[in-house]
Amino acid sequence: MNIKRNIVTILVVGIIFGNAFVASAQTTTTASTTTATLQSLIQTLQKQIESLTVQLQTLQKAQAQPQTATNTVGMTDVLQLIEQLKEGSSGEKVRTLQTILAADINIYPEGIITGYYGKLTARAVRRFQSLEQSRNIAKSSEKILAESPVQLSGKVQNTTQDRSSREEAYRKLIDEQNRVDGEKIQADLLRRNQESAEADRKRIEEERIHAEEERLKEQRDTYTEHEQYPIILSLEDSKGNTYKTSMYNQYKGPYISWPSEGSRILRVGDTFKATVIAKDPQGRGIEYNWESNSRPFMDSVSLENNRLKYVSNNTLEYKITEEDLKSVGETFRLVWHIRAISAGYYRFGGGQYDDSGYIDYKIVQ
Repeated sequence: MNIKRNIVTILVVGIIFGNAFVASAQTTTTASTTTATLQSLIQTLQKQIESLTVQLQTLQKAQAQPQTATNTVGMTDVLQLIEQLKEGSSGEKVRTLQTILAADINIYPEGIITGYYGKLTARAVRRFQSLEQSRNIAKSSEKILAESPVQLSGKVQNTTQDRSSREEAYRKLIDEQNRVDGEKIQADLLRRNQESAEADRKRIEEERIHAEEERLKEQRDTYTEHEQYPIILSLEDSKGNTYKTSMYNQYKGPYISWPSEGSRILRVGDTFKATVIAKDPQGRGIEYNWESNSRPFMDSVSLENNRLKYVSNNTLEYKITEEDLKSVGETFRLVWHIRAISAGYYRFGGGQYDDSGYIDYKIVQ
């Protein structure tokens, strides 16, 4: 701006003096001397204008050149700011860092100064670090090539390298750096692929478990029913067993057909309960009979006047005794029958019952 102002001043002065001298030349008798003086002054002014014009062009070229992020701030200051700040930070330090980075369009092309360390600032910092790393590599290679001791085949020798040797060493250095960077990228890519594969495996397993849970939820108890005869739906005992298979119902569903051995242990002195749930298609009442391979059980529960005893109570309560253990050894089999009341003829057992089931227990002391 000062140079432009000087040029304008010189031009104005030149015009004023030029007019004055021209007027004076027209009214005096010494016209030839004055004209020569005026021409000399005009030439001097023209030279000054040309010189200032050259300076102005030089200044404009300098201003047009891109500035780097470290022209006005020391590299140490920039690195300290990067070390102190992280993505999500905010404040004046972030604004200062953004201002420094924005000075170089290759580093921070967006040039947004907000005071908040966001995604754009993070990318600019990575560009700056990459550029700084490249500069450090170049400086290191120049330093290596400038020193007379160089390492060749593991031995230090004093030699003077010619230009081609220096260029070859520099290329090897760059190639090595590129190789290291490539290995890092490949390792990172492999890690990402492994993480993605593991995430996919977990997702597939979760979907499988969810599908299985939904399948079990949708699965319902199914039985083979008859329009005339009742069927057993289940037996539930005080040991926590639920047994749904009978002679006729052909049960299908989520329950285990046969309870585990551990849940079928009865101890001498135990009183256990068993309840039968049944269904009659015609809504008639149902009678229940309980049998066992234990003689004491049969005498006290199953028989009446040497005939099977049917009762309307669907729950059995029985206390295990030493006599039961002596009678059966270890295996105590509980059998249950059902039949519709007043049906006259029943489906199984020679016309004695409509459906039946059993479960084996183990008697211990």
